[in-house]
Amino acid sequence: MSNRRLKITVSCVALMLLPLCLFIGLYMRRPVVVTDEWIATVTTSNGRIETLKVYKMWGFPNRRFVELPKKLQKRYQWFGIDENIVCNSFSLGNFPYRNFNYDRALGMGLNNPKLEDDWLVEWHGEDVDFSNADLKIRVTKKSK
Repeated sequence: MSNRRLKITVSCVALMLLPLCLFIGLYMRRPVVVTDEWIATVTTSNGRIETLKVYKMWGFPNRRFVELPKKLQKRYQWFGIDENIVCNSFSLGNFPYRNFNYDRALGMGLNNPKLEDDWLVEWHGEDVDFSNADLKIRVTKKSK
């Protein structure tokens, strides 16, 4: 086989494997992106209201994540919301998909008695309100 023919064969094999590798990479590392389909606000104990970023995970339309602003990240940083559960993760360092992958739990549910805080979670269809003594977070779907 000539050098030119070998280069063409290797290039064709590489081009055929590229989509497969890309799909496997996306499947194993579900990307999380900011969404504009949801609105989230937090009300602090002193009455201050702030808008929060809401993220969604590729491949899971019902899975949402809410990031608290830096100045409110004392005990909690991220909250995961999925169909009928609201969770938080204690070991989140930088971005949620590192811990909130498709085959891992969302974290500890807010109704778990092991949490130091008492949380109240109220569902209104797809919308949810959850609150403790310091924070009241509301996540609602934008009307179209």
